[in-house]
Amino acid sequence: MSNEKKQWDPSQLRKYDINLQQIPHYDCNDPRVDELISQNKPVIIENSNVVASAKKWNLDYLEKYMGSGDYTVFLSRNHKFKYYDDKKVAKINNGDIGKNIEFTQPTKKVDMKLPEFLKRLKEWKRGDDRLYLQQGLNNTQAS
Repeated sequence: MSNEKKQWDPSQLRKYDINLQQIPHYDCNDPRVDELISQNKPVIIENSNVVASAKKWNLDYLEKYMGSGDYTVFLSRNHKFKYYDDKKVAKINNGDIGKNIEFTQPTKKVDMKLPEFLKRLKEWKRGDDRLYLQQGLNNTQAS
């Protein structure tokens, strides 16, 4: 039996009749980053030190500095948190785009206070929903 891990390749992607585009990757100093952001287009920013401070984050640190405000938490029955756009899902469900596509949302989106999120995370056991807290970088201080 081989110890080689099977490599991913594009043929493993599902086929949809939705126009998909590659998201560009640019260095943080590339002027195209600001251009894409100003156009509300996705971009993957590389070589940034924005997350350097995250190396010291743990649950105690987050509880101390993030407060007890409401946060967006996604729940999933498995370890996959697939992104989807609520607005596009509504258009699919209305038949406006992607005709003949059935879409079941892979996650459940809830608002949760940080202490409740941390409690559920610390008490998590196999079989429970997985939790993913999402917070925009421009709004990192909870009230």
